[in-house]
Amino acid sequence: MRNAIILVFTLSIFIGIDQFTKIYAFSKSTPEVIDSLGNRAVLVSEGKLFGMRLVTNTGMFSSLGEGTIPYGGVQTITSLIAILVILSALFSKNKIMVFGFSLIASGALGNIMDRYMLIDTNGGHYVRDWIYNPGHDKGTYNIADIEVVFGSPIAAIGLLIGMFKDSKEEKKTFESSENKKDFWATKNTETKQNKEIKKEKEIKNTEKIKNKEINKVNK
Repeated sequence: MRNAIILVFTLSIFIGIDQFTKIYAFSKSTPEVIDSLGNRAVLVSEGKLFGMRLVTNTGMFSSLGEGTIPYGGVQTITSLIAILVILSALFSKNKIMVFGFSLIASGALGNIMDRYMLIDTNGGHYVRDWIYNPGHDKGTYNIADIEVVFGSPIAAIGLLIGMFKDSKEEKKTFESSENKKDFWATKNTETKQNKEIKKEKEIKNTEKIKNKEINKVNK
């Protein structure tokens, strides 16, 4: 239940942020220009660290070239990845993992929604990218891409923390088990010793009784 709440909350917030920023960014150009973009870019602003450049492409696998993998293939692959990530979030052992996987799912679903809803004049489905770094231009991306990039290490950190905790718990369980074994071993030893002492006392008492009887007979 906890995982589901974190997942739904994260998806709602971050998909909303992704879609809102895309709508805002692409409002800087006319619908006619945007509709005919293809893989061309419309430069809106250019700063030192941050620039806004409107680009439409298939998103995932677009670097392989337009049309290399058809829309159906891209959408199927990304949808399967999103489902896998969502299931990972639901069955994660700690909150950090849940948040990391939820963030990845938010990014994946944000771009899946774009591809499903947006169709250009040529009938092609596309994703809206708008962020780039003018000083270190390695392509154009969007908030959904950032969510995937940051979600991955967060999920990995959560996984490592989970493994560490599991290892610690196993060690505690083992030590507890060993302590129990030692306790019962000691208790069994003490019980055995007590039985032997009791037996020795009984033997001594028996000998005393016999000696008394012998003394009586001799008298």
